[in-house]
Amino acid sequence: MHSRQSLTILKAHPRFAYETQEKRIRITMPPKRAAAGSVPPETTPESTESIDERYERLQIAVRSQRRLAEIEEMEQEIRTGVSPARGRSRASSPARIGVVGTAARKAMAPPIFRGSNLRELRDFQQGCEVFFDAIDEQNERRRIATAASYLRDLPLQEWSRRTSTPTTWETFIRFLRDTIADPVNRMGTASLRLKKAEQKEGQSARAFASYIEELEEDIPDDITEEERRAWVLLNGLKPSIRNGVLRENKTIISRAQVLSAAQRQKELLGETEDEIGGKPRKRMRSATESGATLVCYKCGKEGHFKKDCPEKGSK
Repeated sequence: MHSRQSLTILKAHPRFAYETQEKRIRITMPPKRAAAGSVPPETTPESTESIDERYERLQIAVRSQRRLAEIEEMEQEIRTGVSPARGRSRASSPARIGVVGTAARKAMAPPIFRGSNLRELRDFQQGCEVFFDAIDEQNERRRIATAASYLRDLPLQEWSRRTSTPTTWETFIRFLRDTIADPVNRMGTASLRLKKAEQKEGQSARAFASYIEELEEDIPDDITEEERRAWVLLNGLKPSIRNGVLRENKTIISRAQVLSAAQRQKELLGETEDEIGGKPRKRMRSATESGATLVCYKCGKEGHFKKDCPEKGSK
């Protein structure tokens, strides 16, 4: 009842117009009277059309624009023989970018990597992989570019000086691992620890297996049998000899190489092997080898020892 009275009042009001269309009531202000001598405003479609009419008009315009773009792509494909849409990732679409941007804001960013040790590298790798899974980033080049923005200190310097950019996530992690330690020394350390690895008191089997897997990451999968035998020999040497062999050789390829380098290191350290028992002993160097001057303790003259003194036996 109240509604009918309101409509009756509105109908009678001189400043309002009332109309019905498909069960829709629209109340509009009547146009104001133009002042004498003024130019009437230009009428645009937006000022007179309803929301539904505007939606349909814009939808038709968007469809026409998309058809025109498709026509241009088809004409380009006919001219060049290559489809412009080939290789286009779904991640490049505006809707996809919006989804990724929203997910990236909600996901926890990877940690900063400063190249302190391998444990920091493992935490960085895991943090990046969790972040990429959260934002559904599968493109490896974008993964690498994003992860590189979290590098600091020495890893960032090495990355800026790189001569080539890694193309896979595995090669990128290997690049970062090489900034922490020399690959040869890292492999030597890992293989030696594998040789001496034992489960500690109170250490669970799962934790020990994880430790073994971490060491195995530093040993290449494509190592040959000859290289493996060479590392077995190298790891059995004394630490001073082993470290010298690793300093002398950037790559370990055979047992003959290790044996030759180990013998040179023993000579540099002044050690020889006793022919009986194979026990190492200090080799006495002559005075001429050491560069010292011979002095006789009997006569005080230079050039001979006391046992060879010409004045021996004289009073």
